Amino acid sequence: MAKTVELWKGYEVEINEQLLDDFDYQQDLAEAQRTNDLPTFISMFFAVVGGDKTYNDVREHITEEKGYFSTDSMLEIVTKIGEAFPKAGNRAQKHSWQTLK
Repeated sequence: MAKTVELWKGYEVEINEQLLDDFDYQQDLAEAQRTNDLPTFISMFFAVVGGDKTYNDVREHITEEKGYFSTDSMLEIVTKIGEAFPKAGNRAQKHSWQTLK
């Protein structure tokens, strides 16, 4: 069964778990975060849950709900997407080489 996340009541999206396991994707995401490249960072987060279609749906939903495209509401959605990412501790346990010195 595919993993999903509910972005708001009644709106679920499927998580692209293969993308979450892609090393190049993880490197690019870390670089976007390190350089504070917010547009790239947000775009990469949404790539995990359906890309532009999901982003546009979120934008429309927030605008309908708030009357404008609220930063706080967007951050709540991004947080929900982020919770679908593998936790660092779990990934470290899978890779025994990380514990070798």
